[in-house]
Amino acid sequence: MRPVSILSWDDKKRSHMIAAAIVVGAALLPVAGTVASLGAQAGASVATVIVAPVPGHEAQATAAIVAAGGHVTNQVALIDATVATVPSNRAAWLSRQPGVADVTPDAGVQLMSGGTVTQSTAHTLTATLHDIGVDRAWSQGYTGQGVGVALIDSGVAAVNGLTAPGKVVNGPDLSTDASSPALRYTDGFGHGTHMAGIIAGREDAATGHYATDTTDFLGAAPDAHIVNVKVASANGSSDLVRILLALDWIVRHHSDPGLNIRVVSLSFGTKTTLPYVFDPLTYAAEAAWHNGIVVVASAGNAGASAAGLTDPAMDPFVIAVGATRDARTAAGGVTFTAAPFSSAGTTARTPDVAAPGTSIMSLRAPGSYIDTHYPGARVGTRFFLGSGTSQATAMTAGVAALIVSKYPNATPDQVKDMLVSTATSVAGGSKLVDGAGEILANAALAASPRPVTQNFPVATMGMGGGGQAAPSTGSWSTGSWSTGSWSSTSWASSSWSTGSWSSSSWSSGSWSSSSWSSSSWS
Repeated sequence: MRPVSILSWDDKKRSHMIAAAIVVGAALLPVAGTVASLGAQAGASVATVIVAPVPGHEAQATAAIVAAGGHVTNQVALIDATVATVPSNRAAWLSRQPGVADVTPDAGVQLMSGGTVTQSTAHTLTATLHDIGVDRAWSQGYTGQGVGVALIDSGVAAVNGLTAPGKVVNGPDLSTDASSPALRYTDGFGHGTHMAGIIAGREDAATGHYATDTTDFLGAAPDAHIVNVKVASANGSSDLVRILLALDWIVRHHSDPGLNIRVVSLSFGTKTTLPYVFDPLTYAAEAAWHNGIVVVASAGNAGASAAGLTDPAMDPFVIAVGATRDARTAAGGVTFTAAPFSSAGTTARTPDVAAPGTSIMSLRAPGSYIDTHYPGARVGTRFFLGSGTSQATAMTAGVAALIVSKYPNATPDQVKDMLVSTATSVAGGSKLVDGAGEILANAALAASPRPVTQNFPVATMGMGGGGQAAPSTGSWSTGSWSTGSWSSTSWASSSWSTGSWSSSSWSSGSWSSSSWSSSSWS
């Protein structure tokens, strides 16, 4: 397979950015300190910053960056942002220069543990999907066929369930692994593989009679394909700039031949004090939404005491997902209750829906960080258990792909309406935590798209509406990247070499016991 080239972003644009520490929607992207390359400080002397030029004064802002002793390293055209490296002690000076509206530092990734995982509460993914009516949607012939689901995460491992021809298509690898052929696109951390399995896994032996197949591993949309946009490296590190670049790439390529990206799954979030209309990540997520892509985002794992949803789930346009746990009743039914770790929203912005997110069984990435450090979460040799709004987000993204496969002309607003209007109540639940309730795939597909349009204030990044999230008019040359899918020969044993996990990568200070309790991946 021809390697995928990392694209460069050349458009001169403007932005209004904020600093935000990334937190994870489930037990996902850990980081040992700050990130090198695109988004971190090089020691204490150089910082990566995101510069917002005054509209119409981009050249002046670029000149100010150079005068500060820095240089432009990238552009995020989707949100009109300029990324630059500057001496740390010159960032404040740069923010005061004519033509510069704002200067803010890039943000590293901070992990947030997802909640308890236990073998005793685990069901097969088939059983969990049955609880929300996915098999009944399959029986109608809707399996996500032809729909691309972009997964911004830690990569995807070539394990059974994700190796069928065309199942995984590589976008850019924006992580620090990209320079290593052995690590590029793969999943050294283990989270992206788990999410990909939930969304669209399909075991090689599966015949297509999914509704009656109780033997083979199947994700929610087994005939959808994953567009792998890797932002986190083998040590789990990432940053805000990489995620913004990933969303930029997805919007520009969503209609490319062979992709048809209609859904993007975001199992992470940030905490910010700014309203969503001024926030860079919500601005980028809205841009994807208004370009016809259903954006599904984790509500967060801070529990009932949370002061609100994480970013970008706090944006009212996107689908914010809380997590539940399902329990079998004596009569053979199922009861959904809120997962204790699922974040509560506010009266102004609650989760839209909830989905199963406790002890979810999906595909294991052998040799990955979570696999080697939490062996008690393994189920047999192929599967792994995980809990969090991250898993609930992946499940909802898969169901959204089912809806799109039935209604290919449905807008993101209509897909969201079908999920919300057909959700079922959560036992003892609260709208602040569960939104409209548990998603039901069969009910959502039975609902016809209604002429609905969300009318919230759009994100403007503080530019008075001139920079509001709107359909993109840019394009990328299809010759600059490969649409090749995973082949078994692409995965040499060196991908899981012990050298990828050096002890120096994981300082004890980066992994406090409170961040990674044994119950998170037990």
